[in-house]
Amino acid sequence: MKQFWISLPVKEKIKFILSALAGIIGVIFATLNWNSTGVHLLIAYRTAPLSMIIIFSMLFGYAFGYIPRAARLRNKQRELEDLQKELAELKKSI
Repeated sequence: MKQFWISLPVKEKIKFILSALAGIIGVIFATLNWNSTGVHLLIAYRTAPLSMIIIFSMLFGYAFGYIPRAARLRNKQRELEDLQKELAELKKSI
């Protein structure tokens, strides 16, 4: 994980830090709203604390946004490593 953090561009680090701050603020907001409320799921109706609904919504939203971005970054890093290896081989052949 440390290697991944070091390899991130500054722009991505800033996005990550701002996301974490937004998450912390969201958790604080959620804990202030502990009232129970009804939730219509696809096949059921459940009662749950509003704070839990907010926290789970934030977690799922963050996961759905971060996972594809991290996968895309890893693919670009692999491609870069492959191209660097190919460049090294071409330099040797010269």
